[in-house]
Amino acid sequence: MRRYRYEGKTHELEQDESRAVPLPPILRRLLETLRESKADDWIFRSRTPDLPMNHGMSLKQKIKPALRKLGLPNIGWHDFRHTLISWLGRARHSPKMIADVVGHRDIETTLAVYTHSAPPEAYAALNEIAAQLFRNVPHKKKPNHKDVEK
Repeated sequence: MRRYRYEGKTHELEQDESRAVPLPPILRRLLETLRESKADDWIFRSRTPDLPMNHGMSLKQKIKPALRKLGLPNIGWHDFRHTLISWLGRARHSPKMIADVVGHRDIETTLAVYTHSAPPEAYAALNEIAAQLFRNVPHKKKPNHKDVEK
């Protein structure tokens, strides 16, 4: 069953509904190892039977302690979302596909708000363009330390 819980309500997902994030099998298996009970489908359960832990509590009680243990920054759900979108963009996946995966109706939201470039990425992209622009320009060989007279 595909469902999620948001603001105190459980929502069933239709097969083609965009809120469903396709999980790679390796990630699905890893998440299954975290399941606290076989009584229901939720990974992190609340004290109330058949309900998941709310997103704020799961972040506080499960995710943040794991981040600390791994020596990772203290980030939240929205940070994970920005990171995923930026990584997918950096890997040169289609903005339309990225928007579909994260449930954005408007690609502009994905590009303008969620996609962040890292300085090394920008430097590499500019070097790539410069190499193409100046490919026919003769380059002076830089002298190495052995070529320089003392």
